[in-house]
Amino acid sequence: MRICCVSDTHLTVPELESASLFPRQIAALPEKQGKEMYFGILQEIAYAFGVCVQWLSENSPWDLLVHLGDVTGGWQEQGCSHPSARRLAEETRDTLVKSAGARKIRFALGNHDMGYSSPISLHEKGVNPDSVFACREIFGDFFWQEEGDGTCHIGVCSPIAEYKGAEPRITKIRNEQAAFVGDVLSSHNGPWAFYTHNPFAPKFFTREIKERTGQLVNMVCGDFHNPRKGKIARMAANLIGIPFSSVAIQCLKKCVVCPSTAPLWWQGYGLLALSENKGKITTKEINLESPILGGIKIPTSSFWRCLWWILRNNKR
Repeated sequence: MRICCVSDTHLTVPELESASLFPRQIAALPEKQGKEMYFGILQEIAYAFGVCVQWLSENSPWDLLVHLGDVTGGWQEQGCSHPSARRLAEETRDTLVKSAGARKIRFALGNHDMGYSSPISLHEKGVNPDSVFACREIFGDFFWQEEGDGTCHIGVCSPIAEYKGAEPRITKIRNEQAAFVGDVLSSHNGPWAFYTHNPFAPKFFTREIKERTGQLVNMVCGDFHNPRKGKIARMAANLIGIPFSSVAIQCLKKCVVCPSTAPLWWQGYGLLALSENKGKITTKEINLESPILGGIKIPTSSFWRCLWWILRNNKR
């Protein structure tokens, strides 16, 4: 079974008021320079996605394509229910369906898709019903199961799993997702793989998977952007796992991070190829070349350069 994962494509709407690209830092720049920076990053993100889709097409067919979340940058931390963000999300889905050369496409959505809040951000919106149901209409099932060559592949929506609010429609989906994971694992006595945007999502499924971590082959996730962070997390989990054995740590021991396609916090232009055969999975990071651009040099394609840019331009 041939599987390919893409993650953190972060395709961005053209409206600056979306606040989907480093809003404090863009606002700290002179107006013209801020617009040039926003559209420069937007363009580079779009180029990266185009290069990724071309590679997928050239190396098809794929039995399964999994997008590990943050399909777009969303809109003002409210996910993708805004008409502009929704239109971009639908266009991205359609491009993958038509051009990626995959027999089936699944999504393990992320915080930018569903809504989020952060203490250092401009807004505090979080997961909300409008975006949750928009995402379901656009991307389909939040949680899913695919059978491979002996391995059961399970995908979840980590923002739903993490939801702590009181909106009954969302808590109902959260409870259904947890029950789904438990039911699938109780009926499959063999190796399995877990797909999630947030690498720490397993702590929200402790009851459902605590007896099955030994048969977990891989936890494939996004969110970290740079796959080296996943390797560090895996090393740390192996060290911490000596005295502690929580479900989250046991899953982190088998964590494989899909490199982000978007050049945010690292070089981008990445994806992950998996080959599964008789319950065993091999993974391969794919790093693609960026086309030569004549525009501005974006500060987000390196962790340290991005961090310095944020600290230097942190306007409230």
